[in-house]
Amino acid sequence: MSSFRELLRSWWRQPRLRWVVTATLTLLILAWWNRPRPGADVSGPTFAVRRGPLEISVVESGSIEALESQEIKCEVRVGFQGTKILRIVEEGYLVTEEDVRQGKILVELDSSEIEKQLVQQEIQYQNAVASLADAEQNYQIQLNQNLTDIAAAEQRVRFARMDFDKLLGDQVAEAILHELQLDVLLAQVTTNSVAFPSPAPPSAPGPAAAPPGPTA
Repeated sequence: MSSFRELLRSWWRQPRLRWVVTATLTLLILAWWNRPRPGADVSGPTFAVRRGPLEISVVESGSIEALESQEIKCEVRVGFQGTKILRIVEEGYLVTEEDVRQGKILVELDSSEIEKQLVQQEIQYQNAVASLADAEQNYQIQLNQNLTDIAAAEQRVRFARMDFDKLLGDQVAEAILHELQLDVLLAQVTTNSVAFPSPAPPSAPGPAAAPPGPTA
């Protein structure tokens, strides 16, 4: 008996154990105090029992699929992608002559990507036109320079022929040139009748072709 008392005293000296025991006793006292007493009125909702069907509602997610369906695809493509349909007439709509006269839109496609491509092609076309103008200007400058160089060369040939004739005499100079088969060429140069082929100027590019637009 004394050992049991000593054990209780050692437990009671521990604050944590003392708090647990106090809280447990307090809960037991509150539960005993609030217990239902015999003969006391118990208030609460009441229902009359009757026979009838029991309805149970269950909410589930699902999908509906038509028995016969048709898939409408747009065949207008932009690159490797299709074109989005923005608006389409309701199913079963009957197109009348009045709709035709007023230009009623049956299908409206998203033309944003096509318009972007059109702008890019227009930019490429304008760049090509600018490059053509630069090429034509450079061609004309080079042509004029070539004509100037040819005229200067012809002038030097004529002066050289005059000096050659003065040095050796007309007959000797003519005989030497004839022997070297240069007399015909010098005669053409002297009369300014040598034909020099000139390259054809570059042709102008045509306007950029617009891509096919959305059709209804």
